[in-house]
Amino acid sequence: EEIAMGLPIFVNEGADPTNLEVMNHLGQCLHAFLAWDAFVDVNDTNRRLIKAAEMLRRFDSVAAYGAQKMVAVGTRLWTHLDVRFPGHTRHTEVPMQHQLTSGSVVRGQLDLLLYLPDGSAVIIDHKTVMSPDVSAYAGQLKAYADGVMASGAPSVATWIHLPVLAKLIAVEVAVRDSN
Repeated sequence: EEIAMGLPIFVNEGADPTNLEVMNHLGQCLHAFLAWDAFVDVNDTNRRLIKAAEMLRRFDSVAAYGAQKMVAVGTRLWTHLDVRFPGHTRHTEVPMQHQLTSGSVVRGQLDLLLYLPDGSAVIIDHKTVMSPDVSAYAGQLKAYADGVMASGAPSVATWIHLPVLAKLIAVEVAVRDSN
């Protein structure tokens, strides 16, 4: 499943989307903003614009993106999630550690974890890549999903959020039974 959330919100003119440093800074900035923005009223535009501008400065991304673009990314994401997953609760930057049956330990940080009213979970990972091909992230999402299942969620769905391309893309992973 792929959800288009409007037109892409590309980097500013003059910013090079092929420059890894530019896109890494922007990715860190968007992650930080969305982690904060998940708990702010989407109608509190002025507060959100001030925080977005502050984060763009902090992450050296003013030339790459604008505060209005960041707020639009957040508004689109929260609006679509509210419709697609009604009644969810949001958790951001969730630390995850899970021991595999082999004894190896998987550690990570979930960008966004939703719990639905039925107890199931939705993992959303933000990526500032310029390609809608998200198949390379299936292994990362599977490791996260196995960890969330082991914590007691009856089922887990995994998604990639592409804020620049304005897309949410479901990524099917085979999740281990937590029993």
